[in-house]
Amino acid sequence: MSKTLLPYIRQLNAEYRIILASGSPRRRELLSLIGLQHEVLVSSFAENLDKGSFESPQEYCRHTAEGKVYDVARSLNGLDKKTIMIGADTIVAVDGRVLEKPADASDAHRMISSLSGRTHEVHTAVVLFSNFHENSQTLAASLSKVDSFVVTSKVTFASLSDADIDAYVATGEGNDKAGSYGIQGLGGQMVEGIQGCYFNVMGLPIQALAARVARLLQESTA
Repeated sequence: MSKTLLPYIRQLNAEYRIILASGSPRRRELLSLIGLQHEVLVSSFAENLDKGSFESPQEYCRHTAEGKVYDVARSLNGLDKKTIMIGADTIVAVDGRVLEKPADASDAHRMISSLSGRTHEVHTAVVLFSNFHENSQTLAASLSKVDSFVVTSKVTFASLSDADIDAYVATGEGNDKAGSYGIQGLGGQMVEGIQGCYFNVMGLPIQALAARVARLLQESTA
């Protein structure tokens, strides 16, 4: 069973409609990086689930991702082409606490200070919807969930000075990012090491995603 989309890219781009249910420019960049032609439909799902009602940060992240994809999927009916919708949510967790996007500069400073000199986890939940299913040649008129998974990476920050943190917060780079930093930009200077998928920290674990989509294609034609 293939673990990449390399054997399927031409077929996917020619025969399938690929939808990214996310407004994240980083996720769009990563889908393009692996060769997937796609369109973007942004969810209006309110990301305000009660974190305390979930057993773990990973489950909270998964439910948020599912909520965003369900919101977009409900708006699509009468599909006449094989369609795969990809949705995701990324959070940072330290000491079991979930760090999402900062509310303001003070919140960003607090978050980065809590990560300084420590190792934290970055969880990305990915949800896949489609209108075709295992052993079925019939297209459904609407999308339904076919897979979901969570990938975790561990990131270690250097011990940062107040000047380091103040200067980074002032750039505004982390304003729209979980944990208030972007590993692919200026924030990369704060990262001492990483265990796991780098792209997961950016917002989409591309190898895990490729393997799951490849499996979906293989099962649908088995």
